[in-house]
Amino acid sequence: MTDTKSQKIRKQIYDLTIEDLQTFSIWEFCSDEEGFNEQDECTVRPKSNNHFEYVNKLICLTSYTFNNGNSYLGYITPSLNMQEAQPHIIINSQLTMQFWFGINKPNILVIEKNFNQIDCKLSEVFPISWRIIPIIHGLPFKGVIDDFYYLNDDFQISRLSTKK
Repeated sequence: MTDTKSQKIRKQIYDLTIEDLQTFSIWEFCSDEEGFNEQDECTVRPKSNNHFEYVNKLICLTSYTFNNGNSYLGYITPSLNMQEAQPHIIINSQLTMQFWFGINKPNILVIEKNFNQIDCKLSEVFPISWRIIPIIHGLPFKGVIDDFYYLNDDFQISRLSTKK
């Protein structure tokens, strides 16, 4: 049976809220709908069934626990590869924290400012344990983030090295 409510919902991934993720814990990219009015590679829709043809097209509600014990919600693609997983924590509608930066080396001052907004020092953050809330059999459902990552000039995955 298909959920007709979820069939009509389309959002940009960066506009997802905690409430969206709690209502529909698994979302998929709408790559089959690119080119439709106001839709692009960042458009997602709630996943309405348990058939997962392409796991790298999914994002799932995820619980993150910082080293200091603070917990937050966000999303991740079920993968242990940081480049594929691209974990995000949603603090509020104005602040989303990411740990994968692609070809852009992260700016440590901006990162520290973001963590200061939630009264957390960067030294209290890592390692971060994550757990996907909807268990999807056969896929990674938990892992650890130990730093911020990006692609260096040689297109190799690099750590920011926040450890002091």
